[in-house]
Amino acid sequence: MKLIDDIRRENLAKLAEELGSITALAKQLDRSDSQVSQWIHGSAHSATGKPRGMRTDTARFVEIQCGKPLGWLDVDHSSEKSSLSADNTSAVPWAAYQQATAATRAAIDLLLLPTRERAAVLSAAPPALAGGVDLIEQYAESALEFRKRA
Repeated sequence: MKLIDDIRRENLAKLAEELGSITALAKQLDRSDSQVSQWIHGSAHSATGKPRGMRTDTARFVEIQCGKPLGWLDVDHSSEKSSLSADNTSAVPWAAYQQATAATRAAIDLLLLPTRERAAVLSAAPPALAGGVDLIEQYAESALEFRKRA
C-alpha cells in the first residue's frame, strides 16, 4: 500500500506533465520551481533528513489552482482502477466553488492557504475587515470540528 506522500508526489508529477513542465506547474501555483521540485522528488528536509511531504491544506490549494476536484491529489491514479467512482461527491464541492461569487471564492482560497501565508494576508488586511475574517475562520474551524465528529 502506498503512503499518501508517495501518491501526492506521483500526482504532482502528473500535473507537471499535464502542464508541460515543473516550471509551468510552479507558475500555476505561484511557487518556486525548487519548492515544487522538492515536493515531487521528496527531497530530504534539512532538519529531519526525512523526505519532504505535503500538508493537506497545501494539497487542497494545489488542486484548486490546477482545477482538479478536491481530494484528487490523494487518490492513486497510477492504475486504471480507482477507489473513487466516476460520480464521486468530491466533484460537488468543486462545482459549488466554481459557481460561488468572487468574494466567496476569495474567502475559501484564503482559508486554504497554509497558516503562515494566511496570517500574512490577514495582517495586511484593513482593520475594518478583521472582525469579518475572524468570523470566517471561526466558522471554518467549527465546520472542520463538526466533520471530525461526524
